[in-house]
Amino acid sequence: MAWSEEVFEGRKGTSTFPDKRVYTRVFDVETDSASDGPGGAAGVVGIRKGDVHPDEPFAYCVTIDPVQRDSPTLWQITYGYDSHPDIPEVLQPDTTGGESPPGAVSPGEAAAAGEAPLSRAPVWKVSFQQTQEPAKYDRNLDPVWNSAKLPFDPPIMVEVSRPIVTVTFNKPTFAITDAEYVQDAVNSDTWFGMSPRTLRLIGIEAQSQQENGFAFWQITYTLAIKRDTWDYRPLDCGFAEWDLGSPGLGIAPHWVKIVDEFGKEPTEPVPLNGEGRKLTPGDDPVFLRFRVYREISFKDNLG
Repeated sequence: MAWSEEVFEGRKGTSTFPDKRVYTRVFDVETDSASDGPGGAAGVVGIRKGDVHPDEPFAYCVTIDPVQRDSPTLWQITYGYDSHPDIPEVLQPDTTGGESPPGAVSPGEAAAAGEAPLSRAPVWKVSFQQTQEPAKYDRNLDPVWNSAKLPFDPPIMVEVSRPIVTVTFNKPTFAITDAEYVQDAVNSDTWFGMSPRTLRLIGIEAQSQQENGFAFWQITYTLAIKRDTWDYRPLDCGFAEWDLGSPGLGIAPHWVKIVDEFGKEPTEPVPLNGEGRKLTPGDDPVFLRFRVYREISFKDNLG
C-alpha cells in the first residue's frame, strides 16, 4: 500500500533581506508499483506547486524534486517553498478555469493567519505609452541609413507604443530611502521573464492601509519596457582620433584632429571605428553602449 512520511530532520528555512523566505520539506515515499514514476510518487504526497507552506501562509511551493531510492517503489521527494517566487504562473490567477490563484488562502485562513493582506498575490496591469524613438531598422531588419551607409543626423524619429506595466504589492513596511534607491533603476537580472535591463522603474506610489485592524502598505510600481535594453547607444563619432603614440620614442598617447584631404577640419562629427580611429568607408557604423542606469535586483528590492 502506498504511503508517505515527512522526514523532519530534512526541514529547513532561510530568511534574507528585506523579507524573502525560503523553506524545504522532505518526504519518504513508497508507491504501489515499480512502474510508478516521479509523478506517481509525488501524487502519493499530494503537495502541488502553488500550495501554501503549512507553517508559513505567505510561502508557496515552487519546486518538487523526486529522487529514486534503492528500490523501484521507494522515493525521496524534496519540496521547495518561496515567499517571493519568480514564476508568474505561481502568482497569477488561472485565466482559463475561473478558480482561485494557485496558493491563495481562503478568507477564513487569511484571517486566522492575522496578515491577510500580505498573503495576496500582486495585481498586474499592462498599458501602452506613445513616445518617439530613433528608427534603427526597417521592417526587414535592414539598417535605416543614408545613401553613404551612415545613420541620419539628426536621426529619423518614429512613433512607437512602449508597454507600461504596473504591479501592486502589499508589504508590511515602506521607506522613502528605499524608493529613492529603486527609482529609475533597471533590472539587473531576469524578472518575471523580462531580460536584464529591459525594465526601468519610472514611478512608485505607496499608500498606508488598514484592514481588520491590520496596518500595511500598498505599493504600486510603474515600469517601462524597452526590448533592446535601456542602455544608451550613441553613434561613435567625433572631431579627433586617438593616437596610441610611440612609448619607445617618448611619444605619449594623444589626440589628433581629423582633417580632410585638403587639410580642413570637418564641420560635423566624423564616424569612428570603435577604437578611436576614423571609420573606413564602407564599414558598418559603430554604436557604443553605455549602461547609464543603476542596476538592481527587482526580485530582492520590489518583490
